[in-house]
Amino acid sequence: LENLSEEDQREVRERVISLILATDLAKHKEHLEKFNIMTATKAKHLVNAKPELRFQLQHMIIKCADLGHACKLTKQHVNWTHRIIEEMFIQGDLEKEKKLPVNRIMDRTANKDMAKSQSMFFELIIVPMYRPLCRHLDLNTPVLDQLTKNVKYWKQKHKSRRSEMTKRAPHRPRRSS
Repeated sequence: LENLSEEDQREVRERVISLILATDLAKHKEHLEKFNIMTATKAKHLVNAKPELRFQLQHMIIKCADLGHACKLTKQHVNWTHRIIEEMFIQGDLEKEKKLPVNRIMDRTANKDMAKSQSMFFELIIVPMYRPLCRHLDLNTPVLDQLTKNVKYWKQKHKSRRSEMTKRAPHRPRRSS
């Protein structure tokens, strides 16, 4: 970077900061909508793409890389998921200790159904992010194949848990009217 002009250094710094901030899920919807609009109306190949599209593509690639465990083999993905959730719970514990408000997903007492939360996370965040990127880059297999397997894994886990809970629920006879 030292060989770049001050203006180029500033631009590189701004871009790197922007890419890092793109991983913040608070602006996920905004990035996804921009990407979908741009890829639907602009050049498909990066060689012909305008800098704005290339930068938006970089945002999506960094977002997907940040959540890349979603496309790992299921055993590895589940291992990463447990680690990430434990890290979030530790943050929630620290926030509780300091009497700060705790986000529900970081509260280990409120978020007990990992399969349900992961199913929703895939449905609302992961799949809508990966599908358009893979389609745009022609990476539909094996990335989406493994992603689909992991979605099925969490849905099956959630379904099994619900059915287990239903079996344990006490039977209450119906009242006759």
